[in-house]
Amino acid sequence: MDKSKKDGYALHCRDCTNLRKRKAYKDNPGVGDKARARTRARWAEDPAAIKEINRQSYGKHREKIIKRVVETTRKRAKEDPAWKTAWGAWKVNKARDRVPAWADFKEDLLPIYRQLYEDYDPRVYVVDHVVPVNGVLVCGLHVKENLQIITRKENGTKGNEWEGIKGPKKFAYRFLKD
Repeated sequence: MDKSKKDGYALHCRDCTNLRKRKAYKDNPGVGDKARARTRARWAEDPAAIKEINRQSYGKHREKIIKRVVETTRKRAKEDPAWKTAWGAWKVNKARDRVPAWADFKEDLLPIYRQLYEDYDPRVYVVDHVVPVNGVLVCGLHVKENLQIITRKENGTKGNEWEGIKGPKKFAYRFLKD
C-alpha cells in the first residue's frame, strides 16, 4: 500500500523494492550518495513540483499498476488460502489502527495462519485474539503475542470477553464510573 497514491496501490511491492535497494547498495557502496544529495536538493527547492511530477507519472501508468496488483493478489489468494485469510485480517485490523508500526506481516502474523492451515482444520479452528481488538474495557492489538488458535465454538462463547469482564458498553461505562 502506498498512502501517497490516491487509490493506495504502489508501483512495486515494498519487500521487492527494499530487497532491490539493499542488493544495489551492497554491490555498489557509496554510488547513490551524489544522486541522493541531488534529490534532497531538488526536494528542498520545490517539494510541490516533485510531488506533481510523481503524481503525473503514476497517473500515466495507474491502470497497468492496478491491474497487475489485482491479478497478483487474486492469484496468490487462490494458491495460498492461509495468506488470503491472514491478509484479510491484517487489512481489517490495519484500517482500525490495531496493527502497530513494528508488527511485520510476513515474519509475525503469516506463520500463525500457516500453522492453522497446516496443523489444524480451518473449518473447525480459527485464529483468535487473546485480548479482543473490540473489547469493552480494553483493546488488544493484532500482533503474534495476542493471537491463539482455538475452536470456532470456543471463540463464539468467548466473544469480546477478557479476564472475566464482559457485557455491553453500558456495563463498561457503569463499571468505569464506580
